[in-house]
Amino acid sequence: MLPDGSALVGQRRTGEVVLVAPDGTSRSVGRVPGVADRGEGGLLGLAVAPDAPGTLLAYLTTDDDNRVVALPVDGGRLGEPRVLLDGIPAGSIHNGGRLAIGPDGHLYIGTGDAGERSRSQSSA
Repeated sequence: MLPDGSALVGQRRTGEVVLVAPDGTSRSVGRVPGVADRGEGGLLGLAVAPDAPGTLLAYLTTDDDNRVVALPVDGGRLGEPRVLLDGIPAGSIHNGGRLAIGPDGHLYIGTGDAGERSRSQSSA
């Protein structure tokens, strides 16, 4: 949720980011470049940077990996992404992709096992 009550919604398959206003109207603010719609991959998570309100954080699947990028939002349009973290394993399933800002102000990233069970959390 943005300070004005609107929300940014990511379209997994296309990488499009849509601004939904409190009155229900919507408009595109742009596309996150490099999004690869493979299996359960694509544009998977969004968050607004707490220390930089004009910056959108995005978790996406590319042709090579999963990654987190920062995109400036200027004049209601997305700017060029800056890679914050790349090399997160990607697969046709279990890519994860959740972003959350914790009460401590830090960014938390939920990744998946990318279809390799040995990467998953062990409950034993």
